[in-house]
Order: sequence, then C-alpha cells, then structure tokens
Amino acid sequence: MSACDQTKINGTEPESIIGQCSNFDPSGLHGLNPDASLPYFFFAEFCPFANKVWIALLEKEKDPSNPQLFHSVHVCKLLGPDKDSGSSTLNKQLGLDVVPTFLTCEGQILVESTILADYVNNEFLPTGSLAPSDSLMRFNMNILIDRYSKLPSLYMKLLTSQDVTQYPELSNSLLDLLKILNEDLKKISGPYLLGEQFTLADINIFVFIERIIVVLGHYRAFEIPASLEGLWHWYRTTSARPAVQVMLGDRSAISMKTYSFQDSATRNQYLIATNEGFARNEYELFRKIISEKGSPGGPNVYRQYIERATNSEEERKKIQRTI
Repeated sequence: MSACDQTKINGTEPESIIGQCSNFDPSGLHGLNPDASLPYFFFAEFCPFANKVWIALLEKEKDPSNPQLFHSVHVCKLLGPDKDSGSSTLNKQLGLDVVPTFLTCEGQILVESTILADYVNNEFLPTGSLAPSDSLMRFNMNILIDRYSKLPSLYMKLLTSQDVTQYPELSNSLLDLLKILNEDLKKISGPYLLGEQFTLADINIFVFIERIIVVLGHYRAFEIPASLEGLWHWYRTTSARPAVQVMLGDRSAISMKTYSFQDSATRNQYLIATNEGFARNEYELFRKIISEKGSPGGPNVYRQYIERATNSEEERKKIQRTI
C-alpha cells in the first residue's frame, strides 16, 4: 500500500494539491545518506524539464559541486521500477512516474518544472534570487518565459521528423524564434535576458538551447549562425556559471551506475544517446528495448539493437510488432 495520501483541500495546514507522502521511506534508494531535514529531488539528468529545476536548486547552493540543501534521486524511467530504485520509490511511495518531482520535508509532493523552479526560488533563500524584485522586471521575466515556451515543440518537431523534405521549413521556424531571442538579448544591457541578473527566464530557455546545439546539431545538422552574436554570448556566459557547469559536466559515478548508457560518459555523448529514439521517431521501441534488455550501469542496448538490425530487418520488424 502506498505511503501517500491524497491531499485534503479543506485541511488546516497548507498542502500540495498534487498529494502528500507522510511516511516516506528512503531506505531503498542507492547512494544516499538519508536526512529527514532535507527534501528529495527526483530527476533524470537527460530530461530538459528536470534540468530547469536542477539548475535552480544548484543556484541556491554555496557550492553547487557539493549540494547541501537537498537529496538528489536519479530516476531511470526507461528501466522501470523493477530495475531502478529511483523509479520504484517514485512509483510505489509517491504514486507518480514523472520527473522532476520534489518531495518537501513536510511530505508535500510538487511537480511541473516551470512552476517547481519558481517554488525553489521562493523557498530556498541562502543565495540571490532568480527573479527580479521589481514588479515590471518580473513581468518581463514571465513574458520571456511564455514567449519561448514554443522552443520545446519546435525542437521536437525537427528532431522527430523523418521527412527530410520538411527539414528546411522546420529548421527555419526554429531559426526565426532564435533570431527573436537574439534581439531580445539586446534590449536590456547585460549578459542575461534581464541584464545583470540571472533569472528563471535564462534557465527555462538555456536547457533547450543546449539540446538544439548538441542534439539537433548531431542528428539534423542544425547550426545556430555565428551572426546571432548576442545569443552565443549569452549561451557561453550562462554555461560558465558554477551551477550550470555541474549540469554540463561529465557524468557522476552515481549517474554511471543508474542509467543504462555506460558507453556515454560525457554530457554531449549522453544527450545524443538518450535522444536517439526520438531522432528515429521510435521512442516506444527505444523504451521497450531498454526496459526489457537494459540494466543499471549497463550498455546502451538500443544502440546495439540498431547496429544488429541494420543487418537484420526481420529482427527489427519482429520487435516492432510487439509494441
């Protein structure tokens, strides 16, 4: 029986409308020294939505390379709860299968990356704010977050399309939005979208620009023109922040032991490997193969399958018929 109870909206104490977990037991999680005074952050390194919250949390740390404000719980949903302790805990105790998920010290369950990053900014106060104090600048921040909320869909349309005749049109649609971003970066003096202050707007946009550069660059030969100087300067400046450097760094030991991509140790290799199913527009097949044949810390069995299937079309068709 799940330790989570549904939130009572008319309760006397503030509660999350997502749910509450009053008897959380972290004993099944690998690589943690449980501390009830710290919240738990369930995430996957290759998920851009989880990366938003990860950066926001790391920005609140005195030393982002050594987080002290929260527990990180890696979740490999591809392997599923039978093979992955993070997925098992998330499913069985919190009743969820989405990342990012945040469990507060009071047992409140929080989800939705953009809203969750804002919660982190308001809840954790050891360092500077990720939102302007001025109401007009905060308005500008929210407008920018909304304006570039199209980035994920434009990115995915180009990544998943198998029709090469559509690539020019899809690439141009994405490029048009990047040109607008380049112009927005000129409106307020400073290295970031709102000037000197690094905010949630920068975080929300950065995680997809990284994938546009790395993943679309690899699978669709998409390039952000050097002429978009403001965008490139912003990207390099943001990349140099200590919190962002942690995300962009080579994979940690716990990451290598959790996910079934042991042959992709660098960040770029990892993003390319974990997005191949999308790039071939066969994510369900990608998920099925890793779920059935993958193992924590094991090799990329989907890539192995692709290499074998290149010489055996019948094997490929047989697996696809079971989806």
